[in-house]
Amino acid sequence: MLRVYKNITITGNSIIQTKEGEVTVDRPAVYFNATISTEDGRVNTNMSVQETTLYEANKAQCRADEDEFRTLVRQAEDELKKEDAGA
Repeated sequence: MLRVYKNITITGNSIIQTKEGEVTVDRPAVYFNATISTEDGRVNTNMSVQETTLYEANKAQCRADEDEFRTLVRQAEDELKKEDAGA
């Protein structure tokens, strides 16, 4: 018997622009990941600091990006609940 499960996966990075010589480079400081089960609405979120020095120097921006990411996950949760209610 085949049992199929669908999930919504949302990923993101907190990108910090740095100067390397004369060049501006986008560097990921933090990685965000969330998975929402469409079967039971269970949510799993993760945050992984990719570069500690960059994170520490830009903690306010990284935390703001984390807040924005969590807002997007919550919006996806809410949208999923609306779809379930309409089904």
